[in-house]
Amino acid sequence: MTTGFVAALKLDVVVFGRRIEKIRALRCGFCWTRRLARASMDGGVKSRTRASSTDGAGDAVVAEDRTQKRYEVAGNGFGARSKTSVRDFTVQTDLPRSSGGTNTAAEPVELLLSALIGCESATAAFVARNMRPRMMFHGLRAHYTAHRDQRGALGALPITDAHSFPPERTGLARVSGEVIVFLAVHPTASQEIRPETEQRLRTLEQQTHARCPVASMLRASGCDMSGIRWRFAEAHERIDD
Repeated sequence: MTTGFVAALKLDVVVFGRRIEKIRALRCGFCWTRRLARASMDGGVKSRTRASSTDGAGDAVVAEDRTQKRYEVAGNGFGARSKTSVRDFTVQTDLPRSSGGTNTAAEPVELLLSALIGCESATAAFVARNMRPRMMFHGLRAHYTAHRDQRGALGALPITDAHSFPPERTGLARVSGEVIVFLAVHPTASQEIRPETEQRLRTLEQQTHARCPVASMLRASGCDMSGIRWRFAEAHERIDD
């Protein structure tokens, strides 16, 4: 009986030991799960902290999402006039005297059209560099005319409450004009250079319109830009820097 009792005792000890090992494993797994969860939360906090860090100039930097480009301006308005600081530059606007201004600078809408030309030029240069084969883009010259319904800003007067909006749109209704594309080398009778095709010009135009932020905002606002025509410069045409 002593031998059987010892054997049974040893079996109980083995079973008990295995149960202890299972309990330890479960506790270990639970601890690791908690650690991973805590590490994930800490990582999220650290990421948000990095997102609100600043660079050497004191500007906020969004480190996680590099797809977002940030712009920042600051300015003051004095009636019809304004002065805005943009990095190391100063931009001023005014209205003509007939519109209540002092005519010391361009109108804001005129600057919008200027921004459209600048944005399209930079975008067209980028598109041309990435076309295959590469287009030898030198520059462009644009002449735009914009129209808007003045009743969108001057209608529904006097203003009696916050909901007295004019029925007409305030934004630009349409922009029309011409864009002349200048190439780095113009084919002449003495040069055996293959000229660019109209199909490639249409690619440049459509890709520029799709990728230009200013053009995209104008189209999204409901502005009709179908009246803009692009063409290559002729041999006698020149572009000034």
